[in-house]
Amino acid sequence: MTRLLLQLGMRRIAYMGGCTNYTVNEDRLRGYLRGFSDCGVQVDQKLIWTGIETSEQRIDALEGALEQKPECLLCADDSMAAAVLQELRARHIKVPEQVKLASFYDSELLTSSTPQISAAQFDGERLGATACRMLLDILAGKQIALRQMQGYQVILRESTK
Repeated sequence: MTRLLLQLGMRRIAYMGGCTNYTVNEDRLRGYLRGFSDCGVQVDQKLIWTGIETSEQRIDALEGALEQKPECLLCADDSMAAAVLQELRARHIKVPEQVKLASFYDSELLTSSTPQISAAQFDGERLGATACRMLLDILAGKQIALRQMQGYQVILRESTK
């Protein structure tokens, strides 16, 4: 997602994510940083907000990010992106005209919002099948890889145009 936003010409991309004690949040932050590195663009550390677990922390992070004048807010998940969109609306900040918005995880929350939010989309059926296969292998006493990387596609919607 980060790489694509950079390829679209955005340079000031703020990252808003949860606690990095969770693997998924750590992976998404790592992907954000790798996107900058892969494109040869220096990341501004002032645009990185992690450890967001409460609505108060989300509002504080959003205020801090907005002070840095980002072109895009990249949220670690769908619920954060939807809440950020709601807060931007309350502040009369227009998406995508004044700031763009995207998420590392897609859901109906993002496709039913106005504007619809760009996101990384995963195949839920494939994820479920992989998890089930892993559980059956564990129950059968087989050794399994603890991490299974799954593919995704980025869906660009109105929020990043």
